[in-house]
Amino acid sequence: MFITAKYMKCGAKRNFLYTVLPPVNFNDMRNAKEEMLELLKGKEIKCATVTNGDSWLDENERRTIVLKVEYTADDYERFLKELDFNYDSGYGGQELFGTVWFKDNTWAGRGEYDGSEWWEIHSLPEIPKELLP
Repeated sequence: MFITAKYMKCGAKRNFLYTVLPPVNFNDMRNAKEEMLELLKGKEIKCATVTNGDSWLDENERRTIVLKVEYTADDYERFLKELDFNYDSGYGGQELFGTVWFKDNTWAGRGEYDGSEWWEIHSLPEIPKELLP
């Protein structure tokens, strides 16, 4: 991916600088359910909250999908069914927010850079020796 700066003549004595950006990939559609199942490989889910809606929308315009602690098999199936939608995970505004807690005391949150988004798994950091009694 290259970004090119070029000069363009604008009148007899003026030039201005403009930028040529690489082409945008419009093929960044992801299915939230498939992405969740990929995230859950090798993990046991404890509970989760996932919110769908562009980052610029008001809270009441977003949809939140919840899987509570001690969920049933029906709750889990309903959770996955509600996640069965496509969203644009590419650059632009973030569209999917949430946290997934796992039974091994790790968790996943949404990573985002300039609207490009993904799940990131985190673990509880060790407590430094100087903080221990």
